[in-house]
Order: sequence, then C-alpha cells, then structure tokens
Amino acid sequence: MPLRLSVPAALIIALTISACSDSTEPEPSQSGSLSFTYSGARTGDFLVSWKYAPGLDPSSFAAALESAPGSFLLTAIRTSEGDEGVLGKALYLGIDGAMTTGTYGATSGSLLLQTDANSPQTASNFDLVSGVVVLTEIEGNQISGTFSGTFVSLAIPTEGAPDSVKITDGRFDIPVLEAAFQTR
Repeated sequence: MPLRLSVPAALIIALTISACSDSTEPEPSQSGSLSFTYSGARTGDFLVSWKYAPGLDPSSFAAALESAPGSFLLTAIRTSEGDEGVLGKALYLGIDGAMTTGTYGATSGSLLLQTDANSPQTASNFDLVSGVVVLTEIEGNQISGTFSGTFVSLAIPTEGAPDSVKITDGRFDIPVLEAAFQTR
C-alpha cells in the first residue's frame, strides 16, 4: 500500500528531520538539491539547495525519505521570511519499488504553494494526479534523477474543473534518509 501524507504532514516531517542532530556524534556530511518549474493555476520555479550541518536552519531541505524497504518519498521544503511574513512551498512524491535506477510511476504526492504570507487563505494545496520519477544514479546514500507530474487543487471549485498545476523539468540530487531519520 503506498504511503500517503498530507502536505502539512510532509512539511512537519521535513522540518523535524532538518532540525534533528545528535550532539554526541558528528553527523555525516549530507547535501542535496531539488528543482522544478510549475505552470497552470500557479506558475514559477522552485529550487532547494541544502547542506546538513548541526544547528541547521530548517528553512530549506531536500531528501528522499525511505519509509520502508521499497517505498520512499522525494521531499523538499523551502520557506522564506520577509516583511510580509513567512512564505512556504513544499513538495513530496511517493514511490513504490526497489531503489534501483529506472522509471517509476509516482504513487502519491502533494504540492503546497503559499504565495502571500499575510493571507494563509492563499496557500494552495494540490494533490498528485499523475507523475513519473526517473532514478538515473545511485551512489552510496545519494540518488539523482528527474521527475514530472500533474497536480489538482484540493479546493472545491465554485464552477468548472478544479485548478491544476503541471511540474516540468524536475531534477534532484539528494540523500536518502531512513524513516528513523538516520542516514541510509
């Protein structure tokens, strides 16, 4: 059964992982990046470039979370604070299958785009309709590849079809972390 998380749950997991550190042992050096372009009901670019360090500011994070053998989530979060408050964007895509290079259909996913910090109502939540993830390289605990997908708004439309967002040009080079939030 595919793992499904709401965007807020994925956001909390990402923040928790990025804030975790064990003061008794040095953490291994971890870094990652994830980027994509989105269009449709919302348009823009998303980029997270992240390097783990003790005391890390959890405003940006990108990793693959291995929830069980053969099941993992591509997860990214980016928040920024300015005069208008905190803006947030988050993405997760669930994949089921052995972690080997190849093409996978995304089994679950969510996208959060908050565009106005003064108005939480402008946060747009989108649920995955279809998506593809291509794992092109696995080296140690780092994976890289590409992805794309179509997401539909969770808001009930007043008329017509729900808003949708299409992700293109998705690229990632991220560490794999186990569900217990240890380095794989």
